[in-house]
Amino acid sequence: MIDIEIEQFINNNEWIFAKTYAKTTPHEYCLFNKSKDREQYNRFVLHMKQNLNKERFFNTYFSYFYFGEYKYWTMEKVGEQPILINRALRINTYDN
Repeated sequence: MIDIEIEQFINNNEWIFAKTYAKTTPHEYCLFNKSKDREQYNRFVLHMKQNLNKERFFNTYFSYFYFGEYKYWTMEKVGEQPILINRALRINTYDN
């Protein structure tokens, strides 16, 4: 994907604030089943997986895709279709 396609995906989907984690790890998520273009969703996930960066998350490491002011990640089991994409501001770090 090129930057304009990434921006289109980000701007064309609804990002829902994760209320459960508002105080500890504030972030938003986008659901596959509510995506306006599921093919574009899958392309974005593939692009993410091809451009990951490791970052500490408390006592472990997660892989993130950085774009603009956000970091994006999924949490599916190996071989499964991600049902959601998370995003948080890049400035939020959790390396305590």
